[in-house]
Amino acid sequence: MATQTTNYQLNKPDITDKVDITVLNANADIIDDELHKLSTEKQDTMTLDDEPKEGSQNPVTSDGIKKAFDKVQGSLNFDEQPTAGSDNPVKSKGIKSYVDKKVSEIDVSEQLATKQDKLNWDASPKSGSQNPVTSNGIYNANAVLSEGLSDLRQQTGALAAGLIWQNAVANFDAIASTYGSAEKNWAVTVKDTGYTYVYDGSAWVLALVSTVHLMSEVEARIILEG
Repeated sequence: MATQTTNYQLNKPDITDKVDITVLNANADIIDDELHKLSTEKQDTMTLDDEPKEGSQNPVTSDGIKKAFDKVQGSLNFDEQPTAGSDNPVKSKGIKSYVDKKVSEIDVSEQLATKQDKLNWDASPKSGSQNPVTSNGIYNANAVLSEGLSDLRQQTGALAAGLIWQNAVANFDAIASTYGSAEKNWAVTVKDTGYTYVYDGSAWVLALVSTVHLMSEVEARIILEG
């Protein structure tokens, strides 16, 4: 009785079977198909490149890849510190050392101390001084002026009633020439000193030593009458 081969199922007639050409032809067809597959679908001989090559479809051997990287790495140089005109990378240690050196060359405390020494503060406003005035000094100066103005108003308040104000004159001598026919209680302010004089019926009497120079009757009234 005929049997078949394990892999391709070729028919194997028994010793007692009659020769059947169709069976032999079928076996031949199977063998032909398998041989054709081997010739057309077989793995071509693989060619390996010893180094990377432009346009190549071949794989590169591990040794070729390593040599290629070693070659690139060999052209990479590191500078120990920043160097003018260099295209090389600088080592981290080199950068730190360079920065530390630059920082050590800067004496910040000495520079600040020098600047501070040049800055002086005036305790009160001073003529011709280029120094800034402390806040307390400005406050005290304003307080003195305010106090002086308050005293002036208190002094002149008692005099204001009944005074007949005349226009201010340049100096004391100009009072007599300007107001030769003066009447009692006339008041005149002298511009050069800021003093105010009142005619008492027989002479001009100093009535007020002002802390401000009054330039006109209007300005004097503002001070005296508030």
